[in-house]
Amino acid sequence: SEASSSSDGEQHFTGTLKIWSMLTQTERAAELEKLANNFAAMHPGLSVEISVMPWSGALDKLMAAIMAGNPPDVSVVGQGYPQTLSESGGLMELSGLIDKIGGPDQFLGTSLSVLGAGMDGGYYSIPLYITPVVAYYRESYLEEAGWTGGIPQTWEEYYEMCKAVTDPAKNRYGFGIPLADNSGTKTIWCFLQGNGVDLVNVDEDGNWYVDIDEEDREAMIETYDFLYRLIRDCSPEGTISYTQANVRELVASGIIMSRIDTPEIYYNVQAMDPEHMSDVKYFRVPPRKTADQYMGWVGFSIPSGGNTELGEAFLEYCYSGDTMIDFYRSYPHAMFPAVERLFHSEAYIN
Repeated sequence: SEASSSSDGEQHFTGTLKIWSMLTQTERAAELEKLANNFAAMHPGLSVEISVMPWSGALDKLMAAIMAGNPPDVSVVGQGYPQTLSESGGLMELSGLIDKIGGPDQFLGTSLSVLGAGMDGGYYSIPLYITPVVAYYRESYLEEAGWTGGIPQTWEEYYEMCKAVTDPAKNRYGFGIPLADNSGTKTIWCFLQGNGVDLVNVDEDGNWYVDIDEEDREAMIETYDFLYRLIRDCSPEGTISYTQANVRELVASGIIMSRIDTPEIYYNVQAMDPEHMSDVKYFRVPPRKTADQYMGWVGFSIPSGGNTELGEAFLEYCYSGDTMIDFYRSYPHAMFPAVERLFHSEAYIN
């Protein structure tokens, strides 16, 4: 790709805008492609090439492409990607771009510091969306089981709720977790955070370091003991081999009553059991020591070996005005804007 400046001072790009995306769902892929094509339409001679891939193995592919000197100009990234890739100089530092699009204070919560911050204090990713992780359950199953305990406020109450519903004779189980892929770590980390476990800290110079003390170790053991009991007493046999897709299908088909998950579970229910969409409710994962809540963050990064000027221009376009509203609305259960202005936008809410 090449860039040139016109008499009006605007940059014009030709060649190909290369984007890597792990947003495999048809709705999201289509809207991302529309964003890229709309940007390309502003630059005659610029085409778009989007490579869509699953999250599994994506970090390794991106790292290999950077090392080979053939990365995309822009890539979707998940938690941990910016920290891993920036350490070797594989990503462009984005503080300047963040200032151009409104500054660091516009991002909700800790999305920028958790997702985008590198070990050196710079920013290597711009938050795209937030995905909350909560406990989903079938309300009618609790009524049928005679559960009168209400919404669980503690781990023990959650265990008792799941246990009350579990009835192997009916092929009905209170709890499910995908232990055959890394999606299960979301559930595990929800409970670890709720039990006060904090694996990293920051020293006076802003450097990160692993910080596990005896209190953390005891809390980790306590958490794993609880999860073992929950899985043993309330989950189907074979849980150890279930992927995220397996568990979501079991929830959607009514075999599993509760699951710690993102709102994407609604898409499975909508596809498999649309008549009972209103039966699927949710609540905050009960805390034990702290009220910290796990959330998923997804963002954009610009590999340093790609066309960084083109990547920066594309992202500046994406974060201008209400440009991304249709993108967020294309998959509303699982993508909440990370930019406060967009999150509260009437165009998005309506």
